[in-house]
Amino acid sequence: GDGDGDGDGDGDGADSCSDEVTTPAAGGAGGAGGAPAASCEAPEAPQDSLSITGTYDNDFGTTIVITDTKITQSSDFGVSTFYLSKVNNEANYALALNDEAASFAPCAWSRFYWTVSEDQLYVCTDVFDATSECAAEDAEFADAQDLEAGCGGFAWSAYTPAE
Repeated sequence: GDGDGDGDGDGDGADSCSDEVTTPAAGGAGGAGGAPAASCEAPEAPQDSLSITGTYDNDFGTTIVITDTKITQSSDFGVSTFYLSKVNNEANYALALNDEAASFAPCAWSRFYWTVSEDQLYVCTDVFDATSECAAEDAEFADAQDLEAGCGGFAWSAYTPAE
């Protein structure tokens, strides 16, 4: 083997994920201000480029900017940033660490799963609060055959290239 543990002989370790838990421990004294802010370090950028990079709008008034290193979502609710760690263009998903300033599940792991139907890109964040990269990757995938309700009981988001 190549010593990286992913069994493919190329030495990049790209097929392995981390079981390191990044979410802050629950409980403890938060002081007068409540719970302490989460602190997490952005993961190493993925080996592969993402096949769906660009700027998109969805049906919910959100603008999504997808680069090879992060996904940024901007809406009336604020800005959320997700730092990519692994890209799998063959299986149409990317794993990312939620930013420590995220309003929901800071420092947790997300999986962005996508499909294309009739030239329209659809995305489902089918994991958004996993405690580790491997937990996000190993979770059951959303149903790409059901764009109306196959994303955790909700419709998949249609991403339209921004004007």
